[in-house]
Amino acid sequence: MHTRTWNVLNVFERPIKGEEIRLVDTPMVTPAGMDELLQANWDAQLKKKQADLAAQGINTEIRQHYQGGELAALHEGDKPKMWPGPAVTLRDVQPRNAGIDLLVSQTSFPAIDALKDKTFSELYETQGITKPRPALAICTYAITTDGMLALTVRGARTNMYPGRLYGQGGNPRSTNTNVVEHQKAENKDEILVQDNEYPVNGGRGFWFGGIVEDNEQLPRKTDLVGWCYLNIDSKTLKGRSYERPMEKRPNDAVGIVFAPAKEGPLLDYLTKTTHPVQFCPPAHAGLVVYGLHKFGNEWAQNVIKKIE
Repeated sequence: MHTRTWNVLNVFERPIKGEEIRLVDTPMVTPAGMDELLQANWDAQLKKKQADLAAQGINTEIRQHYQGGELAALHEGDKPKMWPGPAVTLRDVQPRNAGIDLLVSQTSFPAIDALKDKTFSELYETQGITKPRPALAICTYAITTDGMLALTVRGARTNMYPGRLYGQGGNPRSTNTNVVEHQKAENKDEILVQDNEYPVNGGRGFWFGGIVEDNEQLPRKTDLVGWCYLNIDSKTLKGRSYERPMEKRPNDAVGIVFAPAKEGPLLDYLTKTTHPVQFCPPAHAGLVVYGLHKFGNEWAQNVIKKIE
């Protein structure tokens, strides 16, 4: 029995070009007493993660991290395994002429992760402050010249959804992030796409179809989902990805697989070839949103019916 692990928060009326999507910095109020609780909560999380890794024979050290200010990080040698990096949370979506504004606020991963703790949630509730969502992410699928959608394979040691399939992308660190530049950097890092490998004519750049949210391990976490076109084929993309030594691959992109971009084959891929739990929830949702825009609402509803 298939299980849907995501919700669609917002489907755009039409695919929106990446250049037409803006992140708009919006002030966010935090409850009184948050900082003290946050410090204690983060320290406890680091110690728990350290114990979990020690049980796997992995030695780590808790020490300060350059991005975290007063908060420490967990390191395996020189490599941070868990750190208090900056993040962005989605507040609202506002259509505008020829584009979309994403109203976002600057925050941090420790502040967002702490909301799993009932004590933190109660701080927001008792002080009448809207609780923020988990960190906003951006997920796109590179489409090759032979009509394949690229999916990355997450490493076994990633904190969330190890071994599952995702698109290309991640969490913007700043409310000043440019969506297209962010995704080009992610594509270069994860699947080694170079700047000259995007078509320059015909409007075939980055396109976005909507916003989805996780309904599994990170409820209410949002992803802006879309796709982009390349002027190289899947064989070339796969070859260069696997030529890179394993130790040099990003932990969230240790491998690459492909889904067909055509109507019938993609339907079969999502309902027969794969199971939803093989994907990070936003990645599975993003493929459905892609198909909705390309093949129509009936196609998308057919997928959903078959996996529920």
